[in-house]
Amino acid sequence: MGPKTDGITRLVSNADDLRALCDIYNPLIIQEMLDYEECFRLVFVNYTCAGMIKRVSSGAQCGFDRHAISSNRQLEQGIGLEFFSREIVSFLEKLLRSLQINDIAAEIGTTRRGWYLVELARSPLSWPTPDGVRNRFKLISSLIESNKF
Repeated sequence: MGPKTDGITRLVSNADDLRALCDIYNPLIIQEMLDYEECFRLVFVNYTCAGMIKRVSSGAQCGFDRHAISSNRQLEQGIGLEFFSREIVSFLEKLLRSLQINDIAAEIGTTRRGWYLVELARSPLSWPTPDGVRNRFKLISSLIESNKF
């Protein structure tokens, strides 16, 4: 954000460092550092969860893997995390509808205490599903053609 962004995350542990960063970067986004056990990116199209991707980290690299998790099948069967349930997806669908955001990706992090909405970001152009790769544009086109969008 702003004219002087470099995309680098900085960990600040004292007020002096925070003041120095505030002088350089404006606006400044401050986020509490939590130790997430697992992170998931949920892809929403037309206010409905269209896919779920698990975040993996290997060494210094961290990103979302290409192994999909079914957003409906596994949640309905109760497979998954203790805190990750259909209730979370339902809550996010209601939140996005109230904000009128119908095409977004929501990153969810889980800890021992519960789940957290980490960020909302632009939806990926495609994402893996157990049935193959889904394309956002094709999905939106099919929704328009069927009068569901």
